[in-house]
Amino acid sequence: MVTHIKLTPLILIGLILTGCGQGKMTLTDLIQYHRSIHENLEIADVYKLLYQGVFGPAHLLQNSESAKAWLEMEFTEVDPNSTEPLTEPVSLDGEIIRVNLKPFKMKGGLVEKLFQAMVLSAREIKGNRDDFLKLWNEFKRLVEEGELQYDWDELKAFDREISEDDLPVIHHSRDYTGMNKPAYRVVRRKIFEKMLDI
Repeated sequence: MVTHIKLTPLILIGLILTGCGQGKMTLTDLIQYHRSIHENLEIADVYKLLYQGVFGPAHLLQNSESAKAWLEMEFTEVDPNSTEPLTEPVSLDGEIIRVNLKPFKMKGGLVEKLFQAMVLSAREIKGNRDDFLKLWNEFKRLVEEGELQYDWDELKAFDREISEDDLPVIHHSRDYTGMNKPAYRVVRRKIFEKMLDI
């Protein structure tokens, strides 16, 4: 008798990390994982995912007082629940992660500690343009060759826009935001695990 196992997002990411030797995913693995837990993962959302996986949270901390106030406000407004994973990898090695605020709040997490993790992560993560472009060009290749199902003409148009704007920081797409209501912060995994006992 054959037993069929439903590949939930948690099982999927476990199989990916286990099957990649030292815990490193392929770009296809990473994008398919996020597609499995988030509806309407559009080209702009993939761009944002890869950008965060290279550059971390530094852009949010250009004004640290504003960044902290925004985090405190958002944390106050989100409803605590455990329907989302506490963390999601955004880098291929799983070292840079999103911490979802809803389950973080559900588990009794403290905003002050999360903000400290953001600050320390921004100091340690030394992403650069070349690293990002290598990932982005790989994503374009995967789409062009049909391994990832996105509209190629739409991707070329998006690529022209970001190139003309010198790789800007962007928001999630409207459809992604409407469906998923994202509320998270990007940190380095080892800092998060060391500082946050939840």
